[in-house]
Amino acid sequence: MAAIESLEDIIDTLEEQLTCSLCHDVLTQPKTLSCLHSYCARCIAPDLYQSGNRMDCPFCNTTVVVPDGDPSKLPSSFYLDSLLDLLHAMKSIANEPVLPHCVSCEQPRVLVAFCQQCNGLICEACCNAHRLFREIRDEHQPIMLDPFREGDVNSFIKTQMLCKCHERKKLEYYCQEETCRLSVCQKCATLNHLNHQLKSLEDAGQDSRNLIEGAVNRVEQRKQNDGQELKQSKENIERIQREIDVAKKDVQNVVKMICKMAKEHGIAKEEELNQTLQE
Repeated sequence: MAAIESLEDIIDTLEEQLTCSLCHDVLTQPKTLSCLHSYCARCIAPDLYQSGNRMDCPFCNTTVVVPDGDPSKLPSSFYLDSLLDLLHAMKSIANEPVLPHCVSCEQPRVLVAFCQQCNGLICEACCNAHRLFREIRDEHQPIMLDPFREGDVNSFIKTQMLCKCHERKKLEYYCQEETCRLSVCQKCATLNHLNHQLKSLEDAGQDSRNLIEGAVNRVEQRKQNDGQELKQSKENIERIQREIDVAKKDVQNVVKMICKMAKEHGIAKEEELNQTLQE
């Protein structure tokens, strides 16, 4: 990846150096003026001429002569032409697709089939070899990628259930010893796990499924219980809030009643005082 990034950096630098200042594009048929500034032949248009075949360089304003007023007769730059060739070559390399490697011939190829025995994708040449040579054909059965289906995946998974210690021995048992905890074949069970607690892979798989299902059920139950507790908590909060609102209203009513009674008592006392003063 770093090499590709480096190549792209070089391409960007070259394009920057080879950009025509008139059209702001990569130079096309670059022509060099006597002031040593270069432009595309098509960009040196007659409207740049002052009179006859003379023109001012757009960059440095030096007056230069265009032979017969024909830009194609201006000298070419071998240096710029070489850089342009290099730029085009680098772009071609950068745009080439990076092919994956065939697991059989280990060469970058277009991969067309999947071989279970090779444990990966193979190219067309290797696929044909798998079918032509009897030594390979009897054991290798490549599957073309187009018709590759779920059943092929399941078949591949089953072929992976082979003992790593004894070639082509199918895994049949699961050793439950704390120091083992692995799947073994019949030969391993006899030689290395004779007195260990062994279970058939089917039973061990079912035990694992039961454990997983039990864990999932516990999580679901806990989730349900937490949901119920959360619901109950919300209901309690709402109930308490309602009680608080009722208590506030009761307090407000009591305050209003006390204020009313105090006002009435004050009026009565004021009337008594007035009567006393009149007497």
